Amino acid sequence: MRAGFPAALLRALVGAAALWLCAAASAQQLGGSIELMSDYRFRGVSLSRERPGARLSLSLDDASGAYAGLSLTSIELQPGQRQAGLQGYAGFARALNDALRWEAGGSYSHAVQASPGVDRYNHGEAFAGLLAPSWSLRLYFSPEYFGWRERTLYAELDAHTPLLPSLELIGHLGLLQQLGRDDARRVDSRLGVVLHTETGLAWQLAWLATGKSGPFPAPYDQRRSLVWLGASYSF
Repeated sequence: MRAGFPAALLRALVGAAALWLCAAASAQQLGGSIELMSDYRFRGVSLSRERPGARLSLSLDDASGAYAGLSLTSIELQPGQRQAGLQGYAGFARALNDALRWEAGGSYSHAVQASPGVDRYNHGEAFAGLLAPSWSLRLYFSPEYFGWRERTLYAELDAHTPLLPSLELIGHLGLLQQLGRDDARRVDSRLGVVLHTETGLAWQLAWLATGKSGPFPAPYDQRRSLVWLGASYSF
């Protein structure tokens, strides 16, 4: 599906950010992670056909407040067609006061084409948010959500609090709304714990749940709630 002007603009901006990420990595703060998960869920919806998935992520932060990142994830948007999903993002963050920051930016998701028609899932988003030490609130706008030519807004609230020195409680609440349709909205949630180790490895156990309405990027039947397990290594 051919991308409209807003999505093409987002793709161009994120592409430029990816070039900056590669060119400036030697001089800025570069980080990354490798993650294994029991099911790759995006906003409550499985994009791996409820099968285990893996993700490699790289991020770059500049002292000016600019940041960018790239991630590569195993996905299965159509039954039996395992492929890679590439996402790039870029943004800028600045402090409002000692405890609160604002941010704005854009992202672009690209399904690496393994068969005809898969590229229709490509889409871009613009986002803005408020960040605090223990919580974050973000709003995302997509002109063509997963290539469906449907404009969407997604709001999410994430929070975490320590339970023990190496254990924290995490929570997430999200709402996806298809613009122009009052009956097309979906809520997703996550509640879990993360165990951090001194080696950089983190274990996560969570309960995930999502509604049955709203635009779905993956066409196959899937559970709306499940226990989820993940392990990640940061470097």
